[in-house]
Amino acid sequence: PDDPMKFLSAALCGDCGVDGKLTLDGKVSPDGKSPSSPSPRTEEEKGILRESIHVLPSCVRRGAPTRLLDFGSGETGFYSYEMLDDGRRLKVKSSKRKEAFFASFVEPWRPDAFCKALTEEFELQADTSSGALVFFAGATGMHREMLMSDSNGAECAQNFLCEVQQCLSSRFGGREAKIWLFVPSGLLEAQLELYATEWLVQHAKLVERSALEGRNLNDSGEIFPGMLVRDVFQQLDKNGNGRFTALDLKSIAANSNGKAKKLAGIASELASHKEKNGDRSDGMTLHDFETSLETSDDLQMAVQDIIFSGTLSAGGGSCQMAMMGDGTMPSLQLFTAPIGNRLPLVEGEFSKPVLAQERETWRGRIRAELSRANFPQGVRGLYVGIAAAFHAVKAVGLDGR
Repeated sequence: PDDPMKFLSAALCGDCGVDGKLTLDGKVSPDGKSPSSPSPRTEEEKGILRESIHVLPSCVRRGAPTRLLDFGSGETGFYSYEMLDDGRRLKVKSSKRKEAFFASFVEPWRPDAFCKALTEEFELQADTSSGALVFFAGATGMHREMLMSDSNGAECAQNFLCEVQQCLSSRFGGREAKIWLFVPSGLLEAQLELYATEWLVQHAKLVERSALEGRNLNDSGEIFPGMLVRDVFQQLDKNGNGRFTALDLKSIAANSNGKAKKLAGIASELASHKEKNGDRSDGMTLHDFETSLETSDDLQMAVQDIIFSGTLSAGGGSCQMAMMGDGTMPSLQLFTAPIGNRLPLVEGEFSKPVLAQERETWRGRIRAELSRANFPQGVRGLYVGIAAAFHAVKAVGLDGR
């Protein structure tokens, strides 16, 4: 939605913007009545909705925190979201534990330890008036593969969570506890990550001027690589004259929408300001554009939004590259390779310490898998490294470049 906070506030307040009722599973009934829900026996006796593992729940809860669990390949994430009373601010808490759900809790069968982790990370209180304790648990990476392909492992995980529910209920004075386990597809996970990252790129400056003063973010000290800035400039220089005026940009703004319209509007204001200040040169040149980019926050935000092209992510079991489409219709291309930073450890490929030959063998496997998955080469644009890719790039000193 154009205004995510307004949309979320409406959802939390029960106003879904249509003549209907927003239900737990996200479906809207025109007559205001909830669609048929699982029978009481399903929820009370099974606890976990086992038949719905492939169904993505609508996780927004009214009047209570929305608690999300992320079962990643090498760690478990704990996330809590709660809309404040003013309906405009979202209270967010997040934390991670370097303990994988299956390896650290299910296999050694430690329901009490997992119950304790939930209590500590979500800061649960013994308040019987607060209703049921509800958690939404999404499995990604190796856990997704296991739950999808290993019926015994999936059954074991669900039985474990049933016992965790009982443990929570006993710990908190008989309060009902529910854990909804679901498995998003790899494509959906990448799509959500891409859209979330795009939203951040549109609302937060990636480069602060103070950071520029401390160190150069690329070899020439530019905010963004010169070739990307030239690409953007050429979009504004429709006539190919090496310059543009405020008048030239009016047609672009009139015939464009979204990102291009916003960029043309900001550039037009800068060009008009330049002309009003007595600069009689015929429009803004590439040099003028680059100078304005360093001094105008609005222009920098518009440019980074235009050049944002996708994400690079990595985890314990796989690596992904998500690329945005170049047209007016939203589209996504996803490339994924079944290699992650935990694989050589799980498969016993590394000694302690790791030998040079083992490391080179692992590098070769990475290259082979990337080639087999047809990862693109020679593409350019602004790609944001997330998950393990963020930590890897930062560790070798290439962050911000």
